[in-house]
Amino acid sequence: MKETGGKTIFKKFRKKTDVKSGSKTRKRTLRSKPVKHVLSPAMIIAIRYFLVICFAVIVLFGGLLIHYSMSPVDDKNATVILDIPTGSSFLKVTNILDEAGLVKNKFLFNLLAVVKKATRVIRAGEYEFNTSMTPSAILRKLVRGDIKKYRVTIPEDFNVRDIARRLDDYRLIDKKTFLELARDKKFLASMGIEADSIEGYLFPDTYNFHRSMSTR
Repeated sequence: MKETGGKTIFKKFRKKTDVKSGSKTRKRTLRSKPVKHVLSPAMIIAIRYFLVICFAVIVLFGGLLIHYSMSPVDDKNATVILDIPTGSSFLKVTNILDEAGLVKNKFLFNLLAVVKKATRVIRAGEYEFNTSMTPSAILRKLVRGDIKKYRVTIPEDFNVRDIARRLDDYRLIDKKTFLELARDKKFLASMGIEADSIEGYLFPDTYNFHRSMSTR
């Protein structure tokens, strides 16, 4: 075989073939498939057990909360009257109820309020509760603002002082302020009364008042 510069054509051809083969080898190496990470059977079983346990805990805790929400505070059937001040946070409301013996479990009561979205809609005022009420009923009353009302009857023969005395007996007014307003011409004019006194404008009847009302 003819040689050129000490190299045969065959050798030169073989060299080119080797280069091409090497190139193909490199390309095949670059195209290798990525390694897949497969969870072992033990890991899959562990995850399933974990999910089952989480579900069981949620169900049990939910059942506990439902049972708590429907259980009366106690069976003494005692009446409790308390005042929720204006601007009270829900935690303060819970403490007031707890001190009055209306909360058996503060954590569950607060959680129930969160579930019922009641923490930001509690209304201030004087409330009358009964220990036979359930936590759900207590929250419902606070959200509705079902404050305690006083039924007061004003007889026909009552004058302004008699009315002031009766309302003061129920602690619904400040007696002194009431009598001053009864003769305050500016105040009377604001109510459309053109007289020196409110005497004769307070009609005898039965009224429902609550203590969150101002004397005015």
